[in-house]
Amino acid sequence: MSGVLTNIPPPSDVADWLAWLGLALLLVAFLLILRWLYAMSLIRKCNRRETWLPVCDDSGNVIGRVARSVSQESPGLYQHPLVRILVWCNGRVFLRTRAAESGFEQGLVDHPFELMLKFGEDIDAQIQQVKRTYFSEGTQSRFLLKYKHENTDGIWQVFLYMLIVQNERDLSKLCKEGGKTWTLQQLRENKGKHYFSSIFESEIQFFSTLLGPLSHG
Repeated sequence: MSGVLTNIPPPSDVADWLAWLGLALLLVAFLLILRWLYAMSLIRKCNRRETWLPVCDDSGNVIGRVARSVSQESPGLYQHPLVRILVWCNGRVFLRTRAAESGFEQGLVDHPFELMLKFGEDIDAQIQQVKRTYFSEGTQSRFLLKYKHENTDGIWQVFLYMLIVQNERDLSKLCKEGGKTWTLQQLRENKGKHYFSSIFESEIQFFSTLLGPLSHG
C-alpha cells in the first residue's frame, strides 16, 4: 500500500501539469481562431473578385443573385436578364461578329451590343452608356421586345432594344471594330445558313415585320 502512494506526484507537480495543459488548450484555441479569421478573409476576397449575376423570373423581375462561376457550372439552373441592342440606320441593321468574350456563339454574326447585366446594374443606365460611348447626342432608344431564350449555356430573359441612328457617320466607331449594315431582305435570305447566331435568327421575323415599312429593302 505504501508503494502505491509513493507514485502520486506531489501537489506542486500536479499544479504545474494543469498549468501546462491550460496553456496548450489556449494555444490550440488561438490557432483555431487564427485559422477561422484567415478563412473569412479569403472568402471576403473571393466575394470581392467574384462577379454576381441577377437571377430573374419569367416576368423579368430580379428575385436574387448568384455568382457567375456557380451559374456557369450549372447552365440552365438560373435565369439571367440579357440586354440586346439593335442598331437601325437609314432602313438597315448594323451587325458584326460576336466577340470572343461573348457568353455563347462566338464568331457568328449578331447585333453589336449584348449586355449581360451584373447584379445591381440598371438597364437604362447601361443603354445610356452605350449611346454616350458610340453615338452622337440625340440618338433615340426604344424598347422592342422581351422574350425567353434557352440554349446550352443557360436560360435568358432577353430585353431587345433599338437605337435609331440618323446618320451613317455615327456608325464610324462601330465600323472601326468591324461589321456592316444589312437590309432586311439580306437577313431573310441568309437566315438558316449558319451565318447568324441562333438567338439573332429567332428575332429576325419579329423586327422584319416591325421595321419592314421603314426599310429600303
